[in-house]
Amino acid sequence: MFLLAKQWEESGLTRKVFAKKHGITFRSLEYWYRKQKKQQASESNHKTNELNFFEVGLLAHPVTANKQENLPSGNPSPQIVLTFPSGLTLKIY
Repeated sequence: MFLLAKQWEESGLTRKVFAKKHGITFRSLEYWYRKQKKQQASESNHKTNELNFFEVGLLAHPVTANKQENLPSGNPSPQIVLTFPSGLTLKIY
């Protein structure tokens, strides 16, 4: 039925004429056309919600177990803050 709905869209005919020509009701063609459009929209939304990965490089002060002087003093501000759609926040100092 999705194929018929697609054929109707490409035919240039009215739904009534196309449905009659193919032996189906106007309402049936309309139902399957809307269902096809809804499925296409859902697939399109799924593609835009795919995960994308990216590389993050950081320039950091070298810290060793014996040298604490390289650590920032006080209450440092985060250098990177990532907030995810779930609400989770990752702060990198």
